[in-house]
Amino acid sequence: PGSAVGAALSTGDVAIAAVGTVAFRDGDQIYAFAHALDGIGRRALFLQDSYVFGVIGNPIGVPELGAITYKLTSSGGHALGSFTNDTLSGSGGRLGVEPPSFPLRVTARERGGGSVRLDSRLADERRFGLGAGLSFVAPIAASTALDRLLRTFEPATFTLCMRFRVSRLPRPMGFCNPYFDVFEAMLDVGRGAGMVDRFDYAPLDIRGAAVSISARRGVVDDVLVAAKPLGRARPGRPLPVRVT
Repeated sequence: PGSAVGAALSTGDVAIAAVGTVAFRDGDQIYAFAHALDGIGRRALFLQDSYVFGVIGNPIGVPELGAITYKLTSSGGHALGSFTNDTLSGSGGRLGVEPPSFPLRVTARERGGGSVRLDSRLADERRFGLGAGLSFVAPIAASTALDRLLRTFEPATFTLCMRFRVSRLPRPMGFCNPYFDVFEAMLDVGRGAGMVDRFDYAPLDIRGAAVSISARRGVVDDVLVAAKPLGRARPGRPLPVRVT
């Protein structure tokens, strides 16, 4: 009791967690927060240790404006068990047994340069209708890997591929596109992950998710100055066009 504890959507290189305080321990059972996390009942989140670096005091104290005193903590820690319940008066969990999860790997490489790899695990709460946090965690992990690779805001072009390994499918499903806009790429990662995460027509047994990025610094600008059709337009038929 009194220790910092995290209820985590993901753990590993990209850890996203809500950190609170252990209120009571009974053997391998943990009761924490003394208030609701989301107050939505059954959960399957990572229960992990955490560290509080300090308390950041705010003399204004206006919660409506976000001006409140808060704890500066580590969101990443060691997965020690699982949070299984989230009530209005607190959250409960058990040590020793981790929640169902699957891996997320993000790799970013610069052509002729270095590379970055981030390995994480996502808590799978889809059996409770809560998803696995893919559409939230995957864009954060992908943008983090790209930031660590380039370490600059200079323009860059890159190819991003996202793959999902699902049991009973012989090949991974996903997409692979070229980009020169980081924000549009991260939107596509979120949209693709959300489609898989929220797919409810039939259960998807996700074995793993991966994002790979191949980046090149700089952008080559081409200006369209003319276009000439090579032939006559016909309904329902492609029309070749010569572009300058």
